[in-house]
Amino acid sequence: MVSSWDSYKTELLSKELEWSPVHTSEKFWRENVLKFEENGFEALSMLVGLLHSPNPQVLQIVCHDIGEFIRFHPRGRE
Repeated sequence: MVSSWDSYKTELLSKELEWSPVHTSEKFWRENVLKFEENGFEALSMLVGLLHSPNPQVLQIVCHDIGEFIRFHPRGRE
């Protein structure tokens, strides 16, 4: 069984983001926000890198996800 975090990371690696529950679920963000710290904030770096995507939907999702990271991470607003 693939975890929601694994699904999220796979989607980041594909660089083709879709509006799915991993982006819109408050439960996902509460349970997984600290995983963004793993491997030197690798997932967050991948997310920021996607800010250069020419795809408007990817840009919308990236901006949303960065906002959710800031909202749910204990140090997100520092």
